[in-house]
Amino acid sequence: MRVWLKWRVFRPSPVMSTVRRTGQRMGANNPYKAPTSIASAEGRASTVHPDWRWMVCMVHLFSALALWALFFSSHGEAGWRLTCHGYCSIPLFGSGAAVLRFMLPLLLAVLPTAAASLLFWHSYHNCDPTRKATGRNFGFLLLGIILAGTNASLYDPIG
Repeated sequence: MRVWLKWRVFRPSPVMSTVRRTGQRMGANNPYKAPTSIASAEGRASTVHPDWRWMVCMVHLFSALALWALFFSSHGEAGWRLTCHGYCSIPLFGSGAAVLRFMLPLLLAVLPTAAASLLFWHSYHNCDPTRKATGRNFGFLLLGIILAGTNASLYDPIG
């Protein structure tokens, strides 16, 4: 009985032997894998590179973090306004608006995210998804960080 349990517990499964032979699990969804049929090769023009969503999310998150750091700093206790470097003065929220301090950066971070996404639209949507996009990803993030900093510089404290 004991020998049978040891053999049963430590016997390799058929899935693991397949992994050793082929190098990947059966049915694995690899976005960088080359298409195997002509029909999937034709659909390549309408596909999006797998890194696209990650880059958009990272730029939006960095933009929101920059605005949260700005709006929750001690300089703007009376509130914040959109000044556009002196060209306008639009009040955003006052001192008692805790919900707007938290939610407004999520909405205002859409502007740099959309600008960076539109500039890199062609390079991510008309590419071979089997190739890595390290250079494009670096350029996307660098432009997103620059636009997030520029976006955060448009706001000044009230008072």
